[in-house]
Formats: sequence, C-alpha cells, structure tokens
Amino acid sequence: HVQFETDCVTEANLAQFVADVKASQADAVQLALCCFAEKGEARARKLDWLGKLIKTFDDLGYPTAVWTSSLGYGGGLSPAEQERIGSAQKLVALDGQSHSTAVCPLDPALGDYLGENLRDFIRCGAKVVLYDDEWIQTGRGHICCVCPRHLALVERRLGRKVTVEEIRKSFTGAPNAVRTAFLDANGEASMRLARHLRAVADAVDPSVTLGVCATYTLFDIEGLDVDAFLTVLAGKGHRKLLRASGAPYWQ
Repeated sequence: HVQFETDCVTEANLAQFVADVKASQADAVQLALCCFAEKGEARARKLDWLGKLIKTFDDLGYPTAVWTSSLGYGGGLSPAEQERIGSAQKLVALDGQSHSTAVCPLDPALGDYLGENLRDFIRCGAKVVLYDDEWIQTGRGHICCVCPRHLALVERRLGRKVTVEEIRKSFTGAPNAVRTAFLDANGEASMRLARHLRAVADAVDPSVTLGVCATYTLFDIEGLDVDAFLTVLAGKGHRKLLRASGAPYWQ
C-alpha cells in the first residue's frame, strides 16, 4: 500500500504520482483526507478532486481507500474544525483535565461530523474508508475518558455514583470493579461510534468497508474487543480491515 495526501496532488503533478505508484509496485492506494471540516465551495472542490483521484487509481486497477481522521490527533484545530467541533466534549483524562482537542466519541457532534464526511466520501466513489490510529481514547499522554457521559456509563455498570478520583485510584492494586467498569465504558463509547458510522455507510452503500489503523492502546487500555470492533466497522459480509501500526517517523 502507498499513501499520500490528496492536497499534495494537483492536475500538474498527477501523472507523476501515477508513475510513482506504478514504480513502487504497490498493490493498493490510500488517499489521505484527514481533519476534513470545510464547508461550501471549498468542500465541494476537495470532494470533486477526491472523486477524480479515486476514479483515476480505481481505473488503473488499484484498490483505493480514503484515509481519514476520527477522534482527532490532539493538537490544535483548524478554523474549519473549530467551527464544526470546537465546542464538542473533549477527552477528559484521569486527572480531570482536557489536555488535547481530541473529541469524546460519545458526543453526538462528533458522530454528525464524521457521518457527514463518510457519506460524502462514499458518494465520491470510496469503497474503503480507513480511520487513522487516533481512534483511541488514550495514547496522547493520558488515560481517558472521564467526561460526564463516560461517568454515566461507569455508574450504570456499578449501580452507584463514582468520582474521577475513585477511578484514578482504581488503577493501582488488585483488579477491581471500578477499573473494570471504567474500561468497559470506554469500550462501549468506541463501539457506539463504530455502530453509528456503520449505519451511515449502510444507508448510502452497504458494500463499503470501514477499517481502522492499529495503535498500541487499542489492544489493552481501550476496553475493546478489537475483533468485535473491526467486525462492526467492516459490515456484513466484508473482510475486517486493520492496518498494522508503524510509520517511517517512528524511531
């Protein structure tokens, strides 16, 4: 697989990108369009170009995926993102603070934002949409999430009220009900978003496959059954898609 940013490709250099893909002897192409929150004419232009790129590489026989973001990388938001999800609930760490701009998967605003993007990608011709490795609630230097929506899920499992401090303390010592409820709540949060996006895709084109990039916290502190997560994303009758971790900038 070879990946490149759609914004890096222009009419002037498209032929060179095609030549480079052929020279690489790649089996497939991934077109990156992350943090996509533009509106109006700017959005239409990007989507038109994305559609042309998908068709270009599909016609050449390359299975072509759209690579995009989900919860956010945790850095600053672009003006377009700020307008769209700037007021959404951010991930809240075990110290009770929001340390990044990454959005809680339980916030409906995130589901609406990602759902609109997914619909537009599919309408552009995408048959595979791959979410980047920031579909995690941890891994940005903190363990998350203890926002009010997450606390409600924890309390539902415990059958009583719980504090952020109590959850934080549950991470030392023997296995305990509070830690288990917290991890399960985080897993449910990701699964809810996965089911929502799968339903969005099915409403447009059930043949589309959704997948995710792996990251180390996905397999331990996210509270997820990764196989079940991938099954929901992939959809009925589709192969599960997990891109292995690793990038050239990881040393």
